[in-house]
Amino acid sequence: MWPGARAMTEDDYSKLDYRRFPAFQRGFRLLCRAFLYLAVRLKVEGIENIPSSGGVVLAGNHVNFWLDMPIYYCAVPRRTVSFAAARWKSVLLVGWLLNHASDAIYVRRGRPDTEALNQALCVLRAGGALAIAPEGTLSHDGRLLRGRPGFAYLATMAPAPVVPVASYGQDRAWYFWKRLRRVPVTVRMGPRIELPAGKAGRADLRQYTDRVMTTMAVMLPVEKRGFYEDRIPDKSD
Repeated sequence: MWPGARAMTEDDYSKLDYRRFPAFQRGFRLLCRAFLYLAVRLKVEGIENIPSSGGVVLAGNHVNFWLDMPIYYCAVPRRTVSFAAARWKSVLLVGWLLNHASDAIYVRRGRPDTEALNQALCVLRAGGALAIAPEGTLSHDGRLLRGRPGFAYLATMAPAPVVPVASYGQDRAWYFWKRLRRVPVTVRMGPRIELPAGKAGRADLRQYTDRVMTTMAVMLPVEKRGFYEDRIPDKSD
C-alpha cells in the first residue's frame, strides 16, 4: 500500500469531524478546481438540496473513473466519505488518494459486506455525508444501470435523507480533449428523499431504490436514462 494509507475502523468514522475539511482535503480541492478549470466546463445545479449538516446519502451515477471523483469533490460543499471497490485499496497512489481525499470505505465484491455497511452507518449517524454509486459499477456508455438497494438500506437504518445526484458529459471527455476543448459536464442534485426509517424487507428496499433511481433518471438527458427510460411516466426532459 502507498505510504501513509491506513485502514479506517467504525470508531474512526464515528470520530471524524464532518463539519469541515481537513488540511489535506482543502488542498486537494484546490488542485481539483484548478484541473477542472482547465479541462472541464462544469455546471452545478441544485446545490441547495444538500443539507449543510447531519447525515445524508448522496446517490450518484458513475460514468468516468478518473473524472467523477474530482467533479464530485468540487461540486459537493461538505466533507464526504465515499465507497470504493476493495481492489483499489492496495493500488499505489489510487488507494492513498482514496484514503486521504475521501476517507474511503472499501467494499468487497460478492456477499453483502457487513463491515463496510457498519462503517457507513457510523458515518451517517455521526452526521456525515456519504457518497455512493447505487449502480455498483462503472457505466461504460454513460447510460444508467439498475440500482442496487444497499444505499436504501443505509438510508432507512441510519436514518438519513437521500439526495440523488445525476451527472453527465464526462463520458465524452476524450472526444473533447482530442480537439483541445474543455468537456461540458453538468451535475444536478435532486430534491431530498426521505425514506421510511427502520428495518425494511427486500421488496420495500427495491421499491425505495427504484424511486430514487427514477428521480435520478429524470435529471439525465433521455439518452442517458438507460434501465429507467421506460419506467418514467413523463419522459419530457
